[in-house]
Amino acid sequence: MNYLLETVDLSVAFGEQTVLNKVSLRIPKQRFTSIIGPNGAGKTTLFNLLSGQLTPSQGKIKYKGQDITHLPPAARTRLGIGRSFQLTNLFPKLTVRENIRLAVQAAQGVRFRLWISQADQMRQAEEVERLLHLVLLEKKADVLASLLAHGEKRKLELAMLLGLRPDVLLLDEPTAGISLEEVPAVLRVIESIKDSNSCTIILIEHKMDMVKSLSDHMVVLFHGELLAEGTPTDMMRNEQVQSAYLGGLYKHDAAT
Repeated sequence: MNYLLETVDLSVAFGEQTVLNKVSLRIPKQRFTSIIGPNGAGKTTLFNLLSGQLTPSQGKIKYKGQDITHLPPAARTRLGIGRSFQLTNLFPKLTVRENIRLAVQAAQGVRFRLWISQADQMRQAEEVERLLHLVLLEKKADVLASLLAHGEKRKLELAMLLGLRPDVLLLDEPTAGISLEEVPAVLRVIESIKDSNSCTIILIEHKMDMVKSLSDHMVVLFHGELLAEGTPTDMMRNEQVQSAYLGGLYKHDAAT
C-alpha cells in the first residue's frame, strides 16, 4: 500500500510527563482516517507534531518517504500538509471571496510574480468560484469574514486550506464550538471534500456518528499510546476501545 504519511516511534514529553509514547502510524493515500480517544489521549499533540508546531522528543515523521521531523510548519505547508485548528484563522476585514483568493494566489506563487496573465487570472477566479461552491458559501461570497456565523467561518477556513492544494488535510475538531444547527452543513462540506478525492484527510473529532460515517480507517489513542486501529466497524466491536473510550455505548451495535 502507498503510504503518504508515517510516524515511527513518535514520542513527546514535557518535563517528566510523557504525552505521546512511541506512536507508529501509516496513513494511506486517498483514505479518510479519524483519530479518536478520550481527552488527554494525545490527539492534538499528534497533530501538532505532524504539522510542525511541536518537535518530538524521539521518533521520526515521514511524508512521501521524506524525513520531515525537524521541518518548520511553513515548509510542511509548502510540501502539501494543510491543517485546520480548533480556532479559525481568517482575514476578518476581507470578504469571503477575497480570503479564498489569497489562498489560491499563494498556491500559484502570485506574490513572487510581477505580472499575471489574463489566463492565469481567469483560472484563479474559476478556482475561487469552485471552492465557494464546494463549501456552500456562494451566497456569502461578498460578506466580510468577520460577519460570518462560526460554522460559516469553519467552512471558509476549509476553502482556504483547499485553495493551498494540500495533499493531506489535518482537521482538528472542525465542528468544535459551532451550534447543532450548523453541524450538518460542515459535515456536508467534509463529505464533499472526501468525495472529490482531492486529498488525504486525517480527522480529530469527538462526534462518533460523524466519525463512523466518514472514516475508512480509525486510530484510537489512550494515555498517549496507540491502543488500536482498523475499520470503524472493527473499532466499535473492539472491547479495549469500548472500555477505554466508548464506555460500552456501542456494545449494542457490536452485538447486531
